[in-house]
Parts: sequence; structure tokens; C-alpha cells
Amino acid sequence: MAAASSREQLEIKLILVLASFVYGYFKFTWALRQFNVLSILIGAAPTGQRDEPKVDAFARRVAGVHNLAGDDFNRGIRAYYFGLAAAGWLLSPVVLGVLSLSVLIVLYRRDYRSATLDVLRPRNREAVNADRQVAGIGFGLLAYGMWGFFPLFFHQLSHVSPMDVLSNRAAWAFVFVGLLLSLRRQWGKVATVFRTWQHLAMLALAALLIGTNWLVFLWAVANQQVVASSLGYFLTPLVSVLLALLVLKERLNRLEWISVALALIAIANDVIALGSLPWVSLVLAGTFGTYGLVRKKLPVDSTSGLWLETLAMLPVCAIYALWQAQSGHAVFTGHDLRTTLLLACAGALTALPLIAFAAAAQRLDLASLGMLMYINPTLQFLTAVWIFGEPMQSERLLSFALIWLGLLVFSWSAWKKYRQAA
Repeated sequence: MAAASSREQLEIKLILVLASFVYGYFKFTWALRQFNVLSILIGAAPTGQRDEPKVDAFARRVAGVHNLAGDDFNRGIRAYYFGLAAAGWLLSPVVLGVLSLSVLIVLYRRDYRSATLDVLRPRNREAVNADRQVAGIGFGLLAYGMWGFFPLFFHQLSHVSPMDVLSNRAAWAFVFVGLLLSLRRQWGKVATVFRTWQHLAMLALAALLIGTNWLVFLWAVANQQVVASSLGYFLTPLVSVLLALLVLKERLNRLEWISVALALIAIANDVIALGSLPWVSLVLAGTFGTYGLVRKKLPVDSTSGLWLETLAMLPVCAIYALWQAQSGHAVFTGHDLRTTLLLACAGALTALPLIAFAAAAQRLDLASLGMLMYINPTLQFLTAVWIFGEPMQSERLLSFALIWLGLLVFSWSAWKKYRQAA
């Protein structure tokens, strides 16, 4: 039975690889045919005519064929890229993930960072703004989509204790982000934080908050509490509103008060339904909301900030590793190859969504970015219920309904503020 299942999986993988390459081949051949038609049209171009409408119509026809040929050629290249990534699935899901990520980076650089395209790209303001908006949405979807699928990834490491995963995640993220900072030559931004002890204190607090958030999230994934973690991330925007009231002394409007009230009612309902405080949800929402508040005070971008935060975590992780070594347990070594690769990828996956998020924040207004943020907890919720099969009591569903209603009211309030400011 197991052999038959393994054979079926192999056939599915081979079909996927073959379909990618066949699709790419037909797109290439169709593009070559269109380029051939294009060369014939260019050779038959009217010369010496002063009939501007006729010449203009001919030029539009040539441009249309050129765009079709270029689109088909690009689709063929993308199909070949993803076919190569899919071939990595034959070796391991980890190889598939690494190759797919590499393909996305290559396509991004080819489609958005190409020097040739930069020369050819139209420079009128409307076109540039439209390109920035589309790119911003793409980066936002990539960032929140990756965060939303974190439970699926870290579920593969459920056999490793959460603190071990956290230690390896921090160490590999430190190395990966350090390489990125070297490639980008951004160490000057890091140095600004070390100039005052207040910044160092805030950095230590930020590291403590995000480290606690990561640890509780990893515990939730390992102990089938992903529904609770999704509720926590749904609560985060409302916690941020509450922190703005309590810490920053900002005044809330009526809609924001309603959204906070709905969140409090949802928590009370969860306490009644579970018979205890939903501590996983509250800790995740509280630590991440407070982390966002602290990070706003630090004069450093998200990538440099992540390197500094993992640097602050390393002494704690080292002390934990030494403590475990006394009982014969190796935190950073002794894993099988698959686990080691997953732990290394955890470091990179920690940084990549933050980089994509920073790129989205540069291109999108706050209202658009705020709408995208609900993708993360929604994907976590669907993963927990549909893939992990976690139970969902009707009483707890009421808590989610109240939170969703509160988020709807909060989003409407944020949208009104944005429109008034514009």
C-alpha cells in the first residue's frame, strides 16, 4: 500500500515537471511564429506615406503582435524556470522550496530590476505610479502569504523542541541577514543604533518581545494550537489601537472604541468557552503589538533591525545550548540532513517576508497595506482547520466572528481617516 502511494506521488511529480516543460515549449514555438510575423510586418511597413491614420493603425498592429510575442516568450521562460524548480521536488520538498524561492528572486530581478527594462520603462508619472502600486501589492501578497504558511513549514519541525527551533532560527537568521547587509552595504544603518544606550535598551526589549512571540508561535504549532495563534494575529491590530490609547495617549474615535469593545467581548467569550484565558492568543497579540510600538522608536530599517534583534537573542540561545549540553543534548548539531536543512531555511524564511514587507510599505499607502495584513491570520486559520484538522467549537467560532466584525469596523475607520487625510 505504501509502495503504491509512493509510486502515485512520483507520477504526480513527473507529470507536473513534464507539463511545465511542455507548456514552456509550446509558448516558445508560438512566440517564434509571432516574431516571424512581426518581421514580415516590419518589412512591409508603408514608407513615404503621409496618411497618418493609416500609418498609426499599422504601427498599433505591429505593436500588438510584438506584445503578444513578448508575453508568450516570457510565459515560456517562466514555465521553464518553475519546471526546473518542480524537478527539485523529486529530491525533497525542501529543495522544491529553495528552488521556488530562487525562481521568484530571479523573476523579480528580471521583471522589475532589469537595467534594460529600466531604460525602456515609460517615465510618465501615471505609469510609474501604476507600476509601483502593482509591485507593492505583489510584495505585500508575498510577505503576508509567506507568514501565513509558516505553520505548514514549522509543522515539519514539530519533532524538535520549540526552544531548539528558536535558537537555530535566530542563529541562521543572524548569518543570512548579515550576508544581505554586506551585499547591500548597509552596515552604516546598524551602527546608528549603537550610538546611544537608549537605542540599545529598546533593541533589547524588541528582541525580547519578538523572541517571545516566535517561541509561543512555535509552541502553538507543535501542540496543535494554530487556531489560537491565528486568533492572536487577528487581535494584533486591535491591540495596537489599545496601546495607542494607553501608551501614546491618542484619542480613539467612536468606530475604534467599538472595535476594541468587540475584541474584549470576544476574549470574554473565549474565556467562558475554554474555561481559561486564551493565553496563546493574548501573548502573541500583546508581544507583537508592543514590538511594533517599540520598533517605531528605533531609527533602523526592518532588515538591519532583524539582524540586531537576532544578535541580542544569541547570548540567550548560547546559554540555553550550554545548559542543554550538560545533559547531553546538542541544540545546533546532531540533527539529520533534512532537519538541518529545514532549520537553516527557517533563518532565511524569517528574513525574506520582512524584506518583502519593507518593499511593499515603500510602494503602498497605509490603507492598502492594512487590508493585506489579514491574509496572514486567515491562512493560518484555514491551515489549522482544513489541513491540521484542529477542532473548532461553535462557542469559539463566535469569538472569531466578533473579532472579524471588530476588524471590519476598525478597517472602515482607518479607511475614513486615510480618505480625509488625502
